[in-house]
Amino acid sequence: MKALTFNTWHGLNGKGLWRFGELETAKHRVLRYQLQERELLDLDADILFLQELNPVGSRLKQIARSLGLDGIFVSEQRGLKVGSFGLPMNLNNGLGVLARKNLSLKKIKSIKLSGFPGFVGQFFSLQLTEFRFALFAEVRTPSRGRLLLCCTHLHHGFEMTPGFEERLQRSVREGVLTTEEFEKMAFALLASRTRREKEVHRILDELADLKVNYDGVLLAGDFNSTPEGSIYKLMIDAGYTDLQEAAFSEMAKKKPGQKLNVKALPETDHRLRPTWDPRSNTSHAIDQFSSSDHLKSRKEIEFEFKDGGGEVASDGDQIEMPSSEEHFEFPIPSFGRAEVYRLLQDQDMVPRRIDFIFASGSAASGLRHCDLWGTTARNGVFLSDHFGVLAEWNEEWIRD
Repeated sequence: MKALTFNTWHGLNGKGLWRFGELETAKHRVLRYQLQERELLDLDADILFLQELNPVGSRLKQIARSLGLDGIFVSEQRGLKVGSFGLPMNLNNGLGVLARKNLSLKKIKSIKLSGFPGFVGQFFSLQLTEFRFALFAEVRTPSRGRLLLCCTHLHHGFEMTPGFEERLQRSVREGVLTTEEFEKMAFALLASRTRREKEVHRILDELADLKVNYDGVLLAGDFNSTPEGSIYKLMIDAGYTDLQEAAFSEMAKKKPGQKLNVKALPETDHRLRPTWDPRSNTSHAIDQFSSSDHLKSRKEIEFEFKDGGGEVASDGDQIEMPSSEEHFEFPIPSFGRAEVYRLLQDQDMVPRRIDFIFASGSAASGLRHCDLWGTTARNGVFLSDHFGVLAEWNEEWIRD
């Protein structure tokens, strides 16, 4: 039994009216999507929780068709649209859940977690700001019974960690920030944390109502919050198990008397390594550039895509990355100053574990291991700006 959560990366910078800025060329994006499908096919997982599918409907259908899975989705970010027409033209971002056909995947509902008044639908949307959703589904498994599934992607925003607070205060002392600017940034950080907390409370309330009819629960996605933050504590206090932590703890039991240091683990052991890690999620051909909606490069990269690559990227193709004018809009003020924006970029470079698979009931027992997935570049290209989290249980599924 295998389940994966994976932020597939939409590659947009969140700015623009007619179109959002694109942080990779169309050729690079299509190649990366092809690589995702191939790696997912090789993985042969039973359940997939996917975030940042864009355009969500066609991307999910393509992945489902390639892998032979059933799938459901919900749009999160569409803007102003009637059918496929509207603004921004290249935005239809959302969540997807896929499962093996013999697991009888069924959509239960999707709920809006946060966002100003408005709505997003498959055929019509009225949206001027960021919305966040959760997608609920069920599967029937031969070994774990009836499972309730939830896929989500919480609001993006930095956390006021002690280290970040010290950097901001040092910037005030050095004259990079004024005291007033520091207070505005601190307020924005608090607002982001509060919004994520409300989103998680909404999910937990929904799960509390639904899970009484199920043997177990799997809640997975991009939480944009670390184990040191308040979101993680809410999940643990609600009785959910962090499967990556559980796998690490199980390994610790096998080493009595030894205190494990995650930094000292072999590079092949990903059990508690960060899922967002721009320092290692980089392409050797791009020189410290991460395929990320937070970073960008002006260098050209050359692909040698030899094994069944079609016509998207052939030997010797040169693919230009967008110019440095295209950059991600952080949800915290930079006051239009390059030195403040660099401060935020530096903070964004800090590796952190923000993608999780949480479990309860029958889904929380019998765990074999839980590792990172998608940590290796293919032909110099990473699958996403995030690493996925892959959980595997001891029992084998009964597969058609």
